[in-house]
Amino acid sequence: MALVFVHGKCQHYSESGHARGERVTVTLAKDPAGVSEGHRAALVLVDAVRGVTLVRADNSVLPNEISATLPRAGRYHIIVAEQPRLAPGVRFRGSYCLNLDSSGSAEQTLAVHGGVE
Repeated sequence: MALVFVHGKCQHYSESGHARGERVTVTLAKDPAGVSEGHRAALVLVDAVRGVTLVRADNSVLPNEISATLPRAGRYHIIVAEQPRLAPGVRFRGSYCLNLDSSGSAEQTLAVHGGVE
């Protein structure tokens, strides 16, 4: 499933209903049809499952990619954010594509949760 968003703000997505052991890959890339500037953004995958600690981050030059095997069924969050000013390189702002692939049904549960300021 791919989502295309146009804005320069941080965004928070949630996905739920995953099975234990499900393998997910999240990719963040510039929208080739959109307008953007810069090359660096933060992509974060974090759990919201009690008793689980899963945190993966990619703060590199776009495209960013995170792959993980989910340790337990439940809800996980994907966060797209601007790089902090301290990070080297030009921060990305503009249109982007967020893609979620999984060995199960994760791509069917991805939804925009809200902006993060």
